Amino acid sequence: MAPIRAVLFDVDGVCVQPQMQFGVAPEKRLSIPLSQIETFFTSDRFVAALRGKDDVREILPAYIAGWGWPDSLDQFLTMWHEAENLPHSETLALVSELKRRGFSCCLATNQEKQRASYIKDVMGFAAIFDQLFFSCELGCLKDSLEYFRKAGTALGLSPKEILFFDDSAGNIETARAAGWVAERYVDHRQCVRDLERITGISLLRGREAAR
Repeated sequence: MAPIRAVLFDVDGVCVQPQMQFGVAPEKRLSIPLSQIETFFTSDRFVAALRGKDDVREILPAYIAGWGWPDSLDQFLTMWHEAENLPHSETLALVSELKRRGFSCCLATNQEKQRASYIKDVMGFAAIFDQLFFSCELGCLKDSLEYFRKAGTALGLSPKEILFFDDSAGNIETARAAGWVAERYVDHRQCVRDLERITGISLLRGREAAR
C-alpha cells in the first residue's frame, strides 16, 4: 500500500457533532414538526443546491413562509448556521496533530454555498484545513465517483495516498470504488485506531483525547 499523504474528513457527524441540530430551534420556537423541516432537506431543489445548481436563498422563502417564520430570511439562515456551529474539539485536535506529523488534512462534505461560506469563514475551517472540498463547488455529491476523482485531482495524489473518514456507509463505499482508502467514522476512539493501523504511526495525543 502506498503511504497515506492526505487525510480527509466529513463535516456533519465527524468534524461537527452532534449533527442535525438545525431542526431543533425552529421546532421549539414555532412548534414546527421536524418532519416538515425535513421536506426542505429532501427536496429536489435542495439537492440541486448541494451540487451548486440552485441557491437556498431562493428556495427557502416559500418554506419559511409556510412554517410561519416571523423574521427575515437572513435571520433564519443565521439561526440555522448557528445551530450547527458545533465543532468537534477532539476531531480538530486530531487534525492539528496530523498536520504536525506532515499529513495534509482536508474537508470532504456535501454543502450548499451559504453554509459552505459559514463553515469556511465563521467557523474558521478554512484556516484549519489545507483544502475544503464542498459539493457545491465541485458540482457533484459524495454519492458519485466524480466527486472523489475531482478531489483527488485537486490534491495531486494517487487514490491510495488518500484516507477518508465519513459517517455514511454509502459515501465510504463510493470512495473505495474510486480507489481511496476509506473508513466509516463511528467515534473518535475508532478513528484514532484506524489512523494508527493504516498509517503505522502512534497518535499519543489522539489517544489522550479519546479518553
